[in-house]
Amino acid sequence: ATNPNTPNMHAKGHSPHPATFLGEPDGVRHVNSDIAFWGKLAFHGNYDGFRIVDIADPGNPTEIAHQRCNGDQGDIVVWENILVRAWNSKKAVPRDCDGQTVPAGWEGVHVFDVSNPSNPSLVASVELPCGSHTLTAAPDNGRLIVYSNNSSSTGCGTSGNLAQENALGDFIDVIEVPFGQPQNANLLRREPLAGPITNVRTGCHDMGVILGSVNLAACASADATNVFDIGANSHPGGSLADPVFLYTVSEPGVGQAGTNGRWHSATFSWDGKVLILGWEPGGGSEPECQTTDPDVDKSLFFYDAHTGAKLGQWVLPRGQDGLAENCTVHNYNIVPLRNGRYIAVGG
Repeated sequence: ATNPNTPNMHAKGHSPHPATFLGEPDGVRHVNSDIAFWGKLAFHGNYDGFRIVDIADPGNPTEIAHQRCNGDQGDIVVWENILVRAWNSKKAVPRDCDGQTVPAGWEGVHVFDVSNPSNPSLVASVELPCGSHTLTAAPDNGRLIVYSNNSSSTGCGTSGNLAQENALGDFIDVIEVPFGQPQNANLLRREPLAGPITNVRTGCHDMGVILGSVNLAACASADATNVFDIGANSHPGGSLADPVFLYTVSEPGVGQAGTNGRWHSATFSWDGKVLILGWEPGGGSEPECQTTDPDVDKSLFFYDAHTGAKLGQWVLPRGQDGLAENCTVHNYNIVPLRNGRYIAVGG
């Protein structure tokens, strides 16, 4: 009764999963991270695996399973009976994922069969020398294409002729998961990134993909967001498995040497005409929306999705002053309305 809400949106039910960063070391914590949906199921990622929650009765969501996978933030994507979970950093000691040993120093993605929601099963582990922080997926002729974003070049490089590439970390890992044989998931290729403008090489943090008649992908990467053709457009040769680079987008003060953050998120308007970018000054944990902060720290940026030309910039109109209040404008989406208007909703 004391929780403020708009008249047209209110909480229906809750599936509690108490957890904390405070006093819990890595290897113990199971703080909630990412969430995905398929049908009447919610897949709720956390630092120790993911939960599967039956949401058929919104007033009484019921946990079906908590699959343990003991490592890292654990962002997830789900398509039909396939769930892919990111593992972002090497661990000094072996860990466990669904009863299988994860060796010390391993990082990459784990692929689960979730056809039996009460007993999800780990069916494949794809090692990626730079790890996996966030995932974006799309179906492609009998397989799931997964773009894995490493978000950091720290610790990259394991052997041979990949040493220089790994050290830079400036690429997207393109992973294939066959629908009929998810156990054969594999790294198809690495898509190199253009840029950066300055020597800040950290790969993508997040990617936005739009299919249909648009077929574009945008990778929020360091100081130069990369945009790709991934389908049957006027640009030659693009596909989900082999994106074709189109252009980069940069903004003064975003992600370049001497600034305190980098591009974080990229998404498109529902019709694919507008590209919306956000960044993460202060790493998402500092108060960067104060009255005295520059406009660039508390903005969303809008571009023509096909040319990269800047259309506009929105600045948070109300300063959020307080040294203990972390604030950046970097998670958002565009709500599709019947009248065609664009409405951006951001955290």
